[in-house]
Amino acid sequence: MPVKRAGIEYEFTIVIDMDTDHNTIVSKSRAADLADLVKNITDTQWFAKFYTWLVESEKPPRTKEELIQYSAGFELFSQDIASALKESNVQFAGDEDTWAMMTNVLAEYAENKNGKGEMMK
Repeated sequence: MPVKRAGIEYEFTIVIDMDTDHNTIVSKSRAADLADLVKNITDTQWFAKFYTWLVESEKPPRTKEELIQYSAGFELFSQDIASALKESNVQFAGDEDTWAMMTNVLAEYAENKNGKGEMMK
């Protein structure tokens, strides 16, 4: 797994490991067509598939793992997330509109719970 700079949180869209013989393993991908792909790449044509997905595709849906990571910044845990969403009658969904609603609910819940409605540093 690549090394992240201290204090920086982000999610990789794709992680490809390649050896000196151009054998590649896609160890992480948000593009379903590329996930877990193992291939010997000798030209740039293979990357056209990734480029097409990146430029022309819809954003991949958000995941529960991303919501858990986001909530950790407020020192909230899985039970807190479940309680906050239930109290607000919000169901988990991966689309951007619901994501915005869920993150707002969690920030408000954290503020009410422990006075920490801002991300911890």
